[in-house]
Amino acid sequence: MLAELHLRSLTGKKSITAIRSALAKLTTGSVAYDTAYQTAMTRIQSQGSDSEELARQALLILTCARRPLLTADLAYALSLEPESESIDEDNVPDIEDIVAVCAGLVLIDEESNIVRLVHKSTQEYFERNKLQWFPDADVRMATLCVQYMKLAAGSKYYEEQSLPFLDYAKSNWKFHAGVAESPESAVEPATLSGPPPPYQHSAESNMQPPPGEVLVANIEAS
Repeated sequence: MLAELHLRSLTGKKSITAIRSALAKLTTGSVAYDTAYQTAMTRIQSQGSDSEELARQALLILTCARRPLLTADLAYALSLEPESESIDEDNVPDIEDIVAVCAGLVLIDEESNIVRLVHKSTQEYFERNKLQWFPDADVRMATLCVQYMKLAAGSKYYEEQSLPFLDYAKSNWKFHAGVAESPESAVEPATLSGPPPPYQHSAESNMQPPPGEVLVANIEAS
């Protein structure tokens, strides 16, 4: 896997001298993976704004996701934009394009149709360097889940429960909202918008709503 990342780093080199220079800079040992991932992210940044944003959002979702995602889950999640008023199938990116812009950091398991980061060390790298690459990751994941649920409610697929990514959003929005609200979060969750499905308080229980629900409710009321 590391060898493949190194080979990808040579893409675009136009001369033997340039290739030799790049090869001389390749690292080995325990820092080799981090250097390779840093180089891959540099290539992603050089692709142009649209491709870079698509890759960053895909990597953010795959890094933060609490369970494996199918290719359709990721593609539909990436179709949403801040100003989206519906889940637009015409805006769903092709999974091959998503993989291509991620510069070797993402792969598809052909048997399960699961899309994931290329290696365990990739996950570890992005978790260690989340503030560098995804400083607002928790807020963006919570926002994505809440927005997706809101738009899915008006989708023709909602009643059949067949809309990709919807099950993930419904199952995990509270977790992501709670993480975004936690003291360890580096970003204030000011961009969260709602409302999610309303919290049903039991008259027989004195339990308080989970932190994520308090977070979204407070933002919606402000």
